[in-house]
Amino acid sequence: PLAEAAGRSARWLKIAWLRQSLSRFQLLVWMDLDAIFAQHKDSLETIIDPAFDLHVTYDFGREDKINTGFFALKASKWSAGFLDAVWEHNDSGLGLSDQASINFVLDQLSDSERARRVKVYPRSLLNSFPQVSFIPVEDYQLPRAQGDEEQNSLVTHFAGQFGGARAYDGNTPPLM
Repeated sequence: PLAEAAGRSARWLKIAWLRQSLSRFQLLVWMDLDAIFAQHKDSLETIIDPAFDLHVTYDFGREDKINTGFFALKASKWSAGFLDAVWEHNDSGLGLSDQASINFVLDQLSDSERARRVKVYPRSLLNSFPQVSFIPVEDYQLPRAQGDEEQNSLVTHFAGQFGGARAYDGNTPPLM
C-alpha cells in the first residue's frame, strides 16, 4: 500500500490497507493510533450489527459528518466499491484527508442505500472523546468542550486537543 498511496498524506495508508485487506477478513476494524479500547466488559462482536456493511460514529460536535478515527467495515462487494469510490475521490485531488473523501462518498448515497448499508453508533460508545483534565503546559489550551467518554465507552479516541494538540497549529507540546 505504500507505493499506491505515494503523493497522498499518510492518512491514505489506511484506505490503501483496507482495500488490500478486505477480501482476507470478514470484518475490518480501523482505529487511529490515538484510540484505545477503554474497557473489555463488552466485545465489539456483541455491539456491531452484522446486517450493515459500514459501522461509524459522527464527529465530535457534528451530526452530519463521521469521524474516521474508529470504524468497522464488513467484507462485501458493497464495501469494496465504497473503498474504491473513496480512493478515487482522493479529497478532490488534494490527497490530504481520507475523512473528507469518506464523508463525500457517504453524502452521495441515497437515503435508502445509506439506511441499508451504514450504521451510525453513539460516539460515546465506539469513538468517545475523553474527559480531559490536563495541566496546561507551554501554550496548550484545554479543549473548548468536555469529551463524551462514559463508563460504558468501548473505544476512547484522544484526537486533537483531547490528546494534547494545540488548537492553533495541531502540534503537541513535547511535555504533553
